[in-house]
Amino acid sequence: MAAHPCRQDDANLRPDRLRKNSRGVLDLYRCLVRKALSGDLVNETEVLYVSPLTALSNDIQKNLETPLGEILQLAGERGLLMPEIRTAVRTGDTLAHERRAMLARPPHILVTTPDPSTSFRPRPKAANS
Repeated sequence: MAAHPCRQDDANLRPDRLRKNSRGVLDLYRCLVRKALSGDLVNETEVLYVSPLTALSNDIQKNLETPLGEILQLAGERGLLMPEIRTAVRTGDTLAHERRAMLARPPHILVTTPDPSTSFRPRPKAANS
């Protein structure tokens, strides 16, 4: 598991704790906002959030987008130019054109689910079969 790039030593940002620990989420917002305001936010996925259920993925994304939208609005009200911090959901049901769009303009926070097909690995045939 890769640590969050902003604070690699912060155990509160481990993906298994993000959903339980609001401090971890606040630190994540703080880091991404600082990068956005300083011009260091690049077009790549910085945070990968793996949701155990597809049904929860959209709720998680909405719960991330609402505060990010409010932060963007506050920055604008204070005269600060801040690029949007993007979120997206990718599951096994994500359409091909949506996946291509994510590659062309990656979300900074990607919410996804474990894909059973990636964990399946064909076993090599036995030498005598």
